[in-house]
Amino acid sequence: MNSRAYPSADIRSDHQLLIANIRLKLKAWSRHTASKRYDTKKLSDPLVAINYQAEVAGKLTPVTDMLTGDAEGCVNNVVEKMVDAFNNTSKNILGTVRNMPVKEWLSEDTWKLVQERRNLKRSRRESTDNRRHYNYLCREIKRRSQCDKDTYLRKICKGVEEAHMQKKTREIYDSVQKITGKSAPKVRIVRDKNGVVLIDQDKVKGRWKEHFCDLYNPKTSSDEKVLDECLVGGRSADVRAGVMREEIEAAINRLKKNWSPGVDNISAEEIQAAGQSGVDVMFLLCRKIWEEEKFPRMWKQVIVVLLFKKKDKLCCDNYRGVSLLFHCGKVMTSVILQRIRQRTDDILSEAQAGFRAGSSTVVHTETSSRNILGIQQVSTCVLC
Repeated sequence: MNSRAYPSADIRSDHQLLIANIRLKLKAWSRHTASKRYDTKKLSDPLVAINYQAEVAGKLTPVTDMLTGDAEGCVNNVVEKMVDAFNNTSKNILGTVRNMPVKEWLSEDTWKLVQERRNLKRSRRESTDNRRHYNYLCREIKRRSQCDKDTYLRKICKGVEEAHMQKKTREIYDSVQKITGKSAPKVRIVRDKNGVVLIDQDKVKGRWKEHFCDLYNPKTSSDEKVLDECLVGGRSADVRAGVMREEIEAAINRLKKNWSPGVDNISAEEIQAAGQSGVDVMFLLCRKIWEEEKFPRMWKQVIVVLLFKKKDKLCCDNYRGVSLLFHCGKVMTSVILQRIRQRTDDILSEAQAGFRAGSSTVVHTETSSRNILGIQQVSTCVLC
């Protein structure tokens, strides 16, 4: 602020005239710098995959020694060293994903004209020929850009049709999002339970924490004493005591690709590309977790991504939270889930359809409809 007082001014007041130039500067939002994802598409190259597997095997050797040695190592320290080994290898071999250009449909010839117009822009007023050539480049770039965009859209539509014939849902979704997807501005303010708008970012984070705590920990009126009175069945004779290496390897192969990583920034493609060294480390780690009956502290952290549904954007209830978990932790939970399924399949009846592979409510409804139609046809034949 630049100010100056004028004592000699006659303004019929005991105050002095003050003239000031005030410059307002808005407060910048503190943006969280998210970690960049690694370019896992390079693993499709056999040479890159071999180099990645060799380097990650060397960096995972100290982690394996910690798990197989006599010294009692903390699980949290082992997980941190394993995360560092994967991240350092991916940073050296794969690198991060580069952002796509804003207008990716422009061809190379059009980009050359854009560069030529940029070089001619400073000297376009020096002569008449430069001004005419500059105007010609503007018209030509506009015409070619429209043609390039039409060609780009036709190519994407053709790819969508081919992906639909081949049942490739992921490619269809990505292609449609390229055409219709628009990045909407994020809302950094929310309302609390009383309807008061919160602007301070610390209070906004506290409101989101309160919302998800209430959502994931609902208050129920169930009597917990009933669970204590329930009889606990004994173990079956065929229950395996420890974690098997075959289970870990099968769980790693079941990990879904092209899924966002968690806090550790390790994707499923990186774990699968580690080969036998990755399977050995995950097997020793999961066996230690199974024996100690305690998950690592890092695996309990998640990244919650907010997806807006509809209506008011300032209301927390109008958002759906998607939790990004650790892919390494999914290996252990997948083994536990498979063992639970083997037990529940023997206990549950055939009428139970929820959360069972190969069985759903739609299938049971269709079966019931066919049985009803069959009974009606038999009844009609008998009456005739």
